Amino acid sequence: MEIKPQGTVLDVGCGEGLLQERITPFHYSKYMGTDLDKAIEIASKKNDEKTHFVVGDMNTFNPGESFDAIIFNESIYYLHDTVGGLQRYEEFLKPDGIFIISMFQSEKNIATKQRIQEKYTTLDEVTITNTKGTTWMCFALSRA
Repeated sequence: MEIKPQGTVLDVGCGEGLLQERITPFHYSKYMGTDLDKAIEIASKKNDEKTHFVVGDMNTFNPGESFDAIIFNESIYYLHDTVGGLQRYEEFLKPDGIFIISMFQSEKNIATKQRIQEKYTTLDEVTITNTKGTTWMCFALSRA
């Protein structure tokens, strides 16, 4: 999975901005991260001309613009209605944009992933297991 070169990124539930630290700034033209106020207080210290962190509840957040990639990195669990929430975020996804989702693997999350994949086209996916045996599912989606 790759983010479109010089694309725009919305990281929903970005926490303290750890993912942004791992995406090299020359890979995106704009990065916006959103989360609740305590996390953004720390993340916003990284704001610059290409990177911006804002306070927002992912269930109601409106970034006011469209993005090439919308990422839910270990945060999709906090949407009140997972599929409905993704459908709402389609409004902020460019026509050729993608969703990137990572989720801890559990029975409940496998079922959630299946419901999501019934509504969207899976472009790529990978399962990652660390040395302790903890597993995550990561997948990229486009509109169906």
